[in-house]
Amino acid sequence: MAGTLHDLRLLIISRHPIITIETSEEERALACVRQAVERVSQQCFVWNLVNGLRVAAKEGAGFPQTAKPADVLAYIAKQSWPAVFVMEELCVHLKDATLQQY
Repeated sequence: MAGTLHDLRLLIISRHPIITIETSEEERALACVRQAVERVSQQCFVWNLVNGLRVAAKEGAGFPQTAKPADVLAYIAKQSWPAVFVMEELCVHLKDATLQQY
């Protein structure tokens, strides 16, 4: 995992706009992302259909009006501060034409 964490941190500080992680171990992957983000002093947010967008370190309800994929992408597009957004299961929604504008 140390190599993975190092590689992920390099991708983040290199400002890659999208990093895809395909895994069956979602909790472990999220823990790795959170560690990498902490090392580069950025905030980490997680989105899913159940909770919407929320701070990764906190459980429970997320930011208002971010449950739908198009709404969360619009919210993220308006942000100007550096952060990492983990989008759980977003790939299922990518054929939606309203998402393609982001």
